Amino acid sequence: MRPYLKALRPINLVIVALSQIILYKLYFESPALDSVGLVLESPLIYLFSFITVLITAAGYLINDYFDFDSDLVNSKSNRLPHKYHNLIFYYVLVALGFLLALWFAQHIGRPFLSLIYLLATVLLYLYSASWKKKPLIGNVVVALFSSFVMMILVYAEKENLSLIGSPEKQFLLTNTLAFSAFAFLVSLVREIIKDIEDMKGDAKAGYLTFPLKYGVVASQKLNAALVILIVLTLIFWIYTLSSELLLVILGIVLLILPMIYLLTKLINPISFNAKAMSRMCKVVMLNGLIFMLIIGWN
Repeated sequence: MRPYLKALRPINLVIVALSQIILYKLYFESPALDSVGLVLESPLIYLFSFITVLITAAGYLINDYFDFDSDLVNSKSNRLPHKYHNLIFYYVLVALGFLLALWFAQHIGRPFLSLIYLLATVLLYLYSASWKKKPLIGNVVVALFSSFVMMILVYAEKENLSLIGSPEKQFLLTNTLAFSAFAFLVSLVREIIKDIEDMKGDAKAGYLTFPLKYGVVASQKLNAALVILIVLTLIFWIYTLSSELLLVILGIVLLILPMIYLLTKLINPISFNAKAMSRMCKVVMLNGLIFMLIIGWN
């Protein structure tokens, strides 16, 4: 049972669920929206988040199915005993998720939302089957799903957003877009770092990721450029909160300083450690979520 649990990356799934639920309650169920009939008001937000978790979990399983041989070489610990176990488990989760998404979409009168579930599932399948073996395209797809966690909430409530007063709407959209851009860029950096870490197994499996095609140095330079872009995004985000000194200080400590530290490691081949840098990206992503929560509570 333990290998099946590890294959689902439960910590990541909990983070996805909590991100959507807590951020929705802090931002969308705010006083500015009290007079608006929310589409995802409790308890629907919990079902909506569970469907998102199923999409994510299915993505992990199908990715491990196609990566089975590569993961053997790279000695990954979260793989199942047999690759076809991934496939069976994957189809069960996809079917369950689609049935829930179909019911949910019909219940709220937004049938197009069920098509988004199908689209997300197909994109993750294509990523695992083909795109991740090519330079950057797979990395970008995964990074887009990191920003998808928040942006799908905006799409679901798009009709109600037009009813919000201008200052409140600007606050909600600015923070949502800034966090989504931050999540996208940090996830992209982490995916490229993971490709560097997995080069041995990927090469044996016949993949042609960015590090395998252009080399580790070029990958580090690309990531350094992305980190600089992240810092600029963070400066813009924090600038919008300039009236709150405490938030500015927290933004600098939680986000900007760790990204600058990451940059120094990326541009120094001697101190570069792919596994450590990948973990640091995950920590920075969590810091971004914490910062988003602090803003909402403030």
